[in-house]
Amino acid sequence: MQNSFEKIQRDFEEFKEADDNTGDAKEFFEKHFGALNLVSSNLILIEQVNSAIKSSSKKDIDALDKKCEEFFTQAFNDLYEKFNKKIKKINIDLVNQFEATCKEPVKKIEFDMNTKEENIKKARQRVQDKSFDTAKRLSNIEQKIMLIQKVTDDLKHLGENS
Repeated sequence: MQNSFEKIQRDFEEFKEADDNTGDAKEFFEKHFGALNLVSSNLILIEQVNSAIKSSSKKDIDALDKKCEEFFTQAFNDLYEKFNKKIKKINIDLVNQFEATCKEPVKKIEFDMNTKEENIKKARQRVQDKSFDTAKRLSNIEQKIMLIQKVTDDLKHLGENS
């Protein structure tokens, strides 16, 4: 049982590949989420909040709070939508990549099994052919023995009649 696990482990180790997605989190984030323009979105949000702070009076803090809350809500909703779209694409890509990674060992194992199956079929056919040849040879030998016995019997009859 342990040998089976070791063999499977060896087979799967052959297909280990370095993956672009296994780098550090910043690289992964930049690769997949860089197009979301998070920095520019952040700068716009800061500019909106600063503008609201400058235009509001110290006495009207509630209005400033409401404006800032609207800005943040809008910014987070935009980010949420962008992230969801991007995450769906990443999930599909990762699932496809995982599937491809899993298929490689399966293909190799399937190829090995098919090769072994063909070898076993050929070996079985050779054994059957040999046993058929053996039976055929035995049949030929028996026919020759019978022919020799017939000739021997005929010779005996000829010797007795003479």
